[in-house]
Amino acid sequence: MAQATGLMKDERGEIINIAQGDFKAVQVINTFKGAVRSCHYHKTGGHWLYVLVGRMIYKEVPVTSDPNPGWETVREVATGEKVRSGPMMLHKTEFLEDTVLISCAIGPLDTVSYEVDTVRDPLCR
Repeated sequence: MAQATGLMKDERGEIINIAQGDFKAVQVINTFKGAVRSCHYHKTGGHWLYVLVGRMIYKEVPVTSDPNPGWETVREVATGEKVRSGPMMLHKTEFLEDTVLISCAIGPLDTVSYEVDTVRDPLCR
């Protein structure tokens, strides 16, 4: 988890740099309190998730042959914070309140490419 970097502020207002990189897609994701998302991993892709407004619990664990490895990372991510989901990291998000995220994807998000790269965890443990 990381704070947004590069805050620039003057009398006109502020600019917050939330991510730098070669992204294939940027999405705004609106999620309601109590919802669960993610429950998957990406073979080669990944993304930064920046919380514009709200709070969520982010969980991740490296993909292994263990069918029930337990979460290695569990953290709350709040307004103005971001977290990176890298390749081969099973991740899950649980929303503590209505939340607006910005997702900056490393891999393409067209339906075919996304489905080829994404492996879902049907148990969403």
